[in-house]
Amino acid sequence: MNRWRGKKFLRYIMPSVALLALLSSWPAGARQIDSTPHDGIWRQHGYGRILEIRSGSAKSYAVTSISCIPENDDYNLARYRDVTLDETGNLLTLFSRNGNSYWFGREENLPAECASYEPTRDPQHNFEVFWRIFEENYAFFHIHDVDWSAMYRVFRPQVGPQTTDEELLEIFGQMVAPLQDAHTSIRSPVGRIGHSGYELRSRREDVWQLVERKHLKGNFETRLGQLSYGLLDEKTGYLRVKSMSGFASYQLLSRQETLELLEQTMDEIVAGFEGLDKVILDVRFNGGGSDEYSRVIAERFTDQRRLAYSKQARYGGATDYTPMVEFHLEPGGPFQFTGSVVVLINGASVSATEIFMQCMQALPHVTIVGESTEGAFSDNLGKTLPNGWRLSLSNEVYYNYRGVVLEGIGVVPDIEVPLTVEDLEANRDLALEKALALETK
Repeated sequence: MNRWRGKKFLRYIMPSVALLALLSSWPAGARQIDSTPHDGIWRQHGYGRILEIRSGSAKSYAVTSISCIPENDDYNLARYRDVTLDETGNLLTLFSRNGNSYWFGREENLPAECASYEPTRDPQHNFEVFWRIFEENYAFFHIHDVDWSAMYRVFRPQVGPQTTDEELLEIFGQMVAPLQDAHTSIRSPVGRIGHSGYELRSRREDVWQLVERKHLKGNFETRLGQLSYGLLDEKTGYLRVKSMSGFASYQLLSRQETLELLEQTMDEIVAGFEGLDKVILDVRFNGGGSDEYSRVIAERFTDQRRLAYSKQARYGGATDYTPMVEFHLEPGGPFQFTGSVVVLINGASVSATEIFMQCMQALPHVTIVGESTEGAFSDNLGKTLPNGWRLSLSNEVYYNYRGVVLEGIGVVPDIEVPLTVEDLEANRDLALEKALALETK
């Protein structure tokens, strides 16, 4: 029975009284941390972070071998599902609610730089910290064939006491440009440096409008701002996922309530696909968001428990890492569509959307059509320089279900169908046309 076809759904709006209670209460399911055994100084394995835990409260510091910058005076330990100590009391593990695990080793004291830290615009010091952050955390110099030490030798002599902010930003930009990494960025009052390699990113609305104008039949509804769905013909459903975030931001819901709302909404949408031969998922131009939300969507198309992907973070040398963490898919909700599924991708499918694609690649009834994704899988590791500039970089390595790293490559479609300006101007979406023409599995 196709429950949503021709129907409208009531939207979930939290009552104002409940919302106020939510904002003022301890997070649902959170547990207070027993202060005594966890107190101390803890250096994270990877990520360049130190936690100082005192009486159940925590402060975080961003550290390199030459710097220590306060991050958060109220680091929320309650965000984690569990916090454990090993038998020696020297290894702290934080278990995230989204499946990640983070390890911390006990330290005797905070680095001296933490006590002496003062913000500074000194260009030479900011250069040194900038170089160290990448040197100690970035995971993919070898993939991009970048000699970071050579970058130091080339650009360090160009920075002196009188180097302006504009000049320093230009130097930083030249240093990171060879990485061609969509998760590497620099944000400053004098400008921003980032990478975006897909030329047709600006044609997103044109593609979406073409699908709606030419191919969709009957009702086409949008839920939670990001999920648009309908029918392409009497036997083919269509679901466009615009983003892997922002599903309920306008309602100020907690993470857990957003997750539950997404699960409920996906259950209702997928129930409407029951009895169809094929569903086409369109994640072209989806710039990412949360891996956890990506898995929720993928699990509505999952037939059985399957390894989706694994990840680890750089820790120590250029090719040393934290232990591997595996992420599995389970059939989600009361009904899963496990007939033929075709997923449309392109070069503007990035980040958590690529994690979604790793999930979908693990399913035998899925065919991928379009163009290779961006190839930026790692979560963004955010850092701040002493001058207040914000950085992001890639420090995590993701492996697909076969153990292959696709960073810098992207998810490669089973059937390549490029998107071109000429096709758009001719009112043709060849990738969607190919998806429609494919035989059902």
